[in-house]
Amino acid sequence: MAISCVAIDDDQLALLIIKAYIGRFPELKIVRVFNNADAGLAFLQDNPVDILFIDINMPGISGIDLVRQLNTQPLTIFTTGDKEFAYECFQLSALDFLLKPIAFEHFSRSIQKALDYLELRRPKEKLSNNNGPDTKLSSSVLPLHPTKTPDIYAAGSRVITVLFCDIRNYTSLAEKVETKHTVALLQSYYSIMTEVIKQHHGTVIQYVGDEIFAAFGAPIAHERNELNAVACAVQMIKQLGTLNKLSHLVLPQPVQVGIGINAGEVFVGTIGSADKMDYSVTGDTVNTGKRIESLTKNKPNSIFISETVYQKVKGHFSIKFLNPVLVKGKQKEMAVFEVTNTPLSVTSDSPLQED
Repeated sequence: MAISCVAIDDDQLALLIIKAYIGRFPELKIVRVFNNADAGLAFLQDNPVDILFIDINMPGISGIDLVRQLNTQPLTIFTTGDKEFAYECFQLSALDFLLKPIAFEHFSRSIQKALDYLELRRPKEKLSNNNGPDTKLSSSVLPLHPTKTPDIYAAGSRVITVLFCDIRNYTSLAEKVETKHTVALLQSYYSIMTEVIKQHHGTVIQYVGDEIFAAFGAPIAHERNELNAVACAVQMIKQLGTLNKLSHLVLPQPVQVGIGINAGEVFVGTIGSADKMDYSVTGDTVNTGKRIESLTKNKPNSIFISETVYQKVKGHFSIKFLNPVLVKGKQKEMAVFEVTNTPLSVTSDSPLQED
């Protein structure tokens, strides 16, 4: 039996983040979202739910006043930009409160708390049975890396596929909106794109500003790394629609990205200092992958791949050969190909230039 959830917040981007996070828990079902407290209250009076996510500061009825008026009390998780409200939240027997911008790590802990509480409160067979989901957190919400073992994370050379995804014109976009909206946008972008990467057997190696660096074939080896990476890129472009459905309310233009993919030998392993250790993927293959991604700057929502990747995926995707280009760090021009399964926003004759 799915656990029903309602979210009420006048901040559309906050609603988008909550919906994206809830989607990573198969146990949860988002019943409705409201950006108006009065409409949310009217719905909840006739439709009790298990978990309520609600903003404290809203026009009209505040989140705290709304909860006080409910006939049936759900497990309430307040969202707020001010931790000074925490005491008042807990006076109302709130399950938890989340500070904005909402981090998935904190969201996940609140959900685990809710699942544990519901498991105690309800008959066990209603939450866990042969036909329904288990109340334990699924692997989809675990950290990106599994429990570290020497075999998986040992340093050494490996042939893998790397993917770089970067938001086009991010700096100018960020300058036109409030900081809180910029942070909320990035969190939603990371959440949506990371889920797509995981679905295609990839691992996020690093977030750098608005850039996502992912690997296919490390730390866990998979077959068809090149095919997985390109299929992932196509789906990432499609998922921009989800991100842009609400982001257009606060952003002056849709979010667009560029994606570059390369394959080859890299050095992988957990490296660092005594104070900080990270799983790292380095080498010329990585540098070239980033250079390929930078070529997409004049072609928003495009996917460029190297010849090595092309040789593995030709016949599976619609692909166009581009003019050879000399990228930084290379002595000779290299062949670059464009995956054309996704619509482009500009004409195909734009010159290729690195950032």
